[in-house]
Amino acid sequence: MKKLLGILLTLAALTAIAVAAGYAVFAFITKDAKLDESRLTDYSRTITVCDCNGEEIADASLEAKRSSVSTEQLRPYTVNAFIASEDRNFYSHRGLNYKRMIKALFTNIATHSFSQGASTISQQLIKNTHLTGDKTIKRKLTEIKLTKKLERMYSKDEILEMYLNTIYFGQQAYGVKSAAQTYFGKDVSELTIAECADLIGITNNPSQFGPFEGEWSREQNRKREILILDAMLEQGKITQAEYDAAKA
Repeated sequence: MKKLLGILLTLAALTAIAVAAGYAVFAFITKDAKLDESRLTDYSRTITVCDCNGEEIADASLEAKRSSVSTEQLRPYTVNAFIASEDRNFYSHRGLNYKRMIKALFTNIATHSFSQGASTISQQLIKNTHLTGDKTIKRKLTEIKLTKKLERMYSKDEILEMYLNTIYFGQQAYGVKSAAQTYFGKDVSELTIAECADLIGITNNPSQFGPFEGEWSREQNRKREILILDAMLEQGKITQAEYDAAKA
């Protein structure tokens, strides 16, 4: 009995040491990570074009392509389409979906790649506004730290609204309002269920799934649109009749 107790105490001590060491490494790697609130809400910010030496050669405003919209101006199924497709547990988690992260970790280890990201809407917002596309451990840890800060500072509805106004849809269209005008020539409040699914299908990779990119891209966009409609039906976001009409 004493031997078993000793083993358990040793395991507990080793676990505590491992956790403390992991936290120390995490804190060190992400010590410079800062949440810049202006990046989350300044939808008319500009991009700077530089030459190969990093010297600025032009400043191109994207204000015309960055039109903001509040979630109250959207039809419920527009919001539901994004949640059903991107993060079905958005309103129940605290920024991180640990189950999906663990699953993605094992998948990445098995495939020797970073193909699976398991990002929530909150993480995607941080990635889109604060980070580069580099797939490194440091970038991922920074994303986690900033996501936790984001969730402490803003409500879920505020996070969702910022996400919808900053996500990129290709064709220099940032935000769902600009995307509705770019692809359908209408206000975002007028989008149909099928059109919402179409737009969300673009966001995974605008250069591959954008309907303006060619016949193959249109076919891939259509496949993603159906997957999104399937998810909305499965999660009860639309009725069978609405699903059938949108799919047709």
